[in-house]
Amino acid sequence: MIDLDDFSIVVLDLADAESLNSMLLRNTERFQRYFPKTLEQNLNLEMTKEYILKKKSMFEASEAYTMGIKNKTSNSIIGLVILKNINREIADAEVAYCLDTDYGGKGLMTKSVNKICAFAKEKRNLKSLFILAHKTNMPSVRVAEKTGFVWSETEFKSYTPVNETEPIDMEKFVKVL
Repeated sequence: MIDLDDFSIVVLDLADAESLNSMLLRNTERFQRYFPKTLEQNLNLEMTKEYILKKKSMFEASEAYTMGIKNKTSNSIIGLVILKNINREIADAEVAYCLDTDYGGKGLMTKSVNKICAFAKEKRNLKSLFILAHKTNMPSVRVAEKTGFVWSETEFKSYTPVNETEPIDMEKFVKVL
């Protein structure tokens, strides 16, 4: 567990399934363009339980680190912060994140990404991280900038959102740890 005052970053557990599923479904419109794979794996409670077991197994095998942001008062998951696409040869990984709309704009994701960066460096010996964000996803771009990630390049036509036919450009932000 990583402490964030009234919140904590936790390894997901089956006890979190209901609140994770609820948070994702409540924010479907917000997440469907940039977090579709996670949404697809959490369409109902049983799928969310499978998702948690899979992510927990990946965590234990050091393949990827999917963690929940938990409200200590309500004991509910209100977001995710993820280290994925880990390249051990160059000690690099991607940071991805999502947050319930009710908690946006309060600096919580900035704090969470800072904590996951420290975890990546101190516990997993990673040397650099990157974030991919579309230029119109301003909350994500702001988090990248506020946490010390620097724009590196535009990855042209690198991502095709669900229910769209044309690939879109993604901005890559990099941070050396």
